[in-house]
Amino acid sequence: MGSGASRGQAAATASAEAPSAMLRAGLAGGYGGLIAVNYVFGKGAFGLPTNSVLSARWPSAITPKGYAFAIWGIIFALQGGSVMVAVWPAKEGSTRARLVNAVGASWMRMWALENAWQLCFWGAAFIAPSDSIPKQLTVMLPCSVMLWGACEAGLEACTRLCDVPDGGMSAAVFKLASALNAGWLSAASCIGTCLVGHSLCGGIEKTPTALPIALATAATLQGVSTIHKFGPGWLGLGYAGAVAWALQAVRFGPNVPKGVREAALVGLVTLGGASVYNLAFHATGPKKRN
Repeated sequence: MGSGASRGQAAATASAEAPSAMLRAGLAGGYGGLIAVNYVFGKGAFGLPTNSVLSARWPSAITPKGYAFAIWGIIFALQGGSVMVAVWPAKEGSTRARLVNAVGASWMRMWALENAWQLCFWGAAFIAPSDSIPKQLTVMLPCSVMLWGACEAGLEACTRLCDVPDGGMSAAVFKLASALNAGWLSAASCIGTCLVGHSLCGGIEKTPTALPIALATAATLQGVSTIHKFGPGWLGLGYAGAVAWALQAVRFGPNVPKGVREAALVGLVTLGGASVYNLAFHATGPKKRN
């Protein structure tokens, strides 16, 4: 049991070894693939339906107003900057080496699952809300699983980055890129789960409001838990900020019921309170979390 615990602790610690050429190439290739796939489905290249078209065809009771998705531009820019830092060889023991090792495997898995979700969600163009429940679930269920898997990978990157002290532009960029991506994926995962619920219930109109309210509450509680775990640094505030950004846009979503809007407002206030509390606590506390 002791050796297993040691391995688990090592897995959550950012290695100080010089990042391998394979890892650096994998990050560059993974990021390139991410941008390519998002460009295709964002612009509707090759005649494929865009995500906005598919989302309009498959609305959910927790989908935020469209402007909220602009956060992807910030995430892609931060991750692009991180990859530019990562591709150059880093010295063993350096902060840059620890940053690259911390996010390497987690980011590549997260990007792969995000790409897989894009391809899977494309399948929503070939089904309709009037189709049978099993047919709808062949698309919606795996999409939901992929989003939650990507969110878990993002949180893993955040956890591993806790071992790297704040300070310096590189640490800020790597941590904020990870936290924003993971936080936004938690919101996206709630949308995916809500779409599964709509399929099971026979449509958005027949779905009990309790489901999207529970999902908004779950996203809020996860945000509070995360900022408590990571503290008021780039990781904690970045994650909470992404969730708060999603919740404020949910309040203006075109298909969001009144109860869900109210739950989103409560979530905003709760996350704000948790952030202020952690800022105040860590201002005088004995130890920072990141």
